[in-house]
Amino acid sequence: MLDGQLDAVFSAIKRLGFTDINIVIGETGWPSRGDIGQTGVDLESAAEYNRKLIQHVTSGIGTPLMPNTTFETNIFALFNEDLKPGPTCERNFGLFDPNLTPVYDVGILKPDCVEIFGPGPLRKVGPANCMKYNRRDNTVPLQSLQQCSMRSGRKLSLTGGVLVPLPPRAAT
Repeated sequence: MLDGQLDAVFSAIKRLGFTDINIVIGETGWPSRGDIGQTGVDLESAAEYNRKLIQHVTSGIGTPLMPNTTFETNIFALFNEDLKPGPTCERNFGLFDPNLTPVYDVGILKPDCVEIFGPGPLRKVGPANCMKYNRRDNTVPLQSLQQCSMRSGRKLSLTGGVLVPLPPRAAT
C-alpha cells in the first residue's frame, strides 16, 4: 500500500513536469494500545509495522516507479501522548511513554544518542547527543538515527529494522 501511495505522488509530480523532487513521508506510525474491541491495535502490530517500515524505506529497493530509492521518513511518534484527548489509540503511537520508558523495541533507538528540540528548553540525553527528536510534532527522522551512528563514530547499519554493529570488512 505504501509503495502505491508513493508511486501515485511520484506520478502526479512527474505529470506536472517535476522530475527532481524527493518525496518525504511526513509521518507514519501504528498505535500500540486502543479501546476494547479495536482490532490490530496492540504492541505486536505496532512493533511489526515500524520494523517493516524502517526496513523498507531504508533498504534502497524503492518502489516499482522509483527503484533503488530510499525515503526520508518521520515515525510518529517518539512519545505516547497521555494527555491528548480522544480515543485511547490516539494517545498511544509512541515508541516511549512520557517518562522515557520504552513501550516496545524496534531496535534502532539508542539511549546514549538523543537530542530533543522544539518548544521549551533543549534537553540532551546521553553523551553523544546526536539523534534529533522534534518535540513539536513528536517525530524522529530516520536519517537522524542513521546520522547518530556516523557522528558517534560507531559503524552501524539498519538491518531488518535493527541498528546493529557492522563487522569489520575483510581485506581483499
